[in-house]
Amino acid sequence: RRAAGRSQHKGSAAAGATSPPGQARPGDAAAAAAPAAAAGAAWRAFSDNPDKAWAEKWFLAYSPVWPALFAAWSLSGWHLLAGDVGNMGVTVLIALPNLVVPALYCPSPGPWHQTYWFKFSLWIAVFSFVASYFFTEYFFDVLKMKYHFPHLRWNLDAVLVGSGRQVVPLMMYIHAWYFFMTYHCCSVIFIRLIRTSPLARAAPRVAQVVAVAFS
Repeated sequence: RRAAGRSQHKGSAAAGATSPPGQARPGDAAAAAAPAAAAGAAWRAFSDNPDKAWAEKWFLAYSPVWPALFAAWSLSGWHLLAGDVGNMGVTVLIALPNLVVPALYCPSPGPWHQTYWFKFSLWIAVFSFVASYFFTEYFFDVLKMKYHFPHLRWNLDAVLVGSGRQVVPLMMYIHAWYFFMTYHCCSVIFIRLIRTSPLARAAPRVAQVVAVAFS
């Protein structure tokens, strides 16, 4: 027993020797890290990745601009006289800022093809093409949506999908691209707001339902 007691005493002394007065103990570091972790989980709209956050802010800032430009072009009546070339040209010009501005001003240190804005734009291009080519037929035949562009002749329509009573004007593929850029950017921001909100910490399942229902 005495040997065990001495051994125990030495162990205690050795443990105490690892944390002399004035020096932080390992437990103190963990305790100090807890508030920092809580601060990192603060309620936020934009990503904590600077590259991604910059892109989200730009896409969100341009989101009210392109509808205004497209509406102005449509209400002017010039679209009826411009034909396929003119309408396609204007649609491309409206879309270009979502590529040109990030390419010139995004402060990402990496190569352009590794930036978030480029990968996001590429993914939305693939998604919007598939949606325009295939899914539009569902809106035509089931939801009875109608496109009214009698002044346009350039179309790209699915041959084996849908009834074929309506066609998709070629310019709508470009229009769909910047529409879905806005849609998906806003969805990501909204989901992040829900996931980092007090609601997510108090009732995670409710927060998940809200995020899915409104995104």
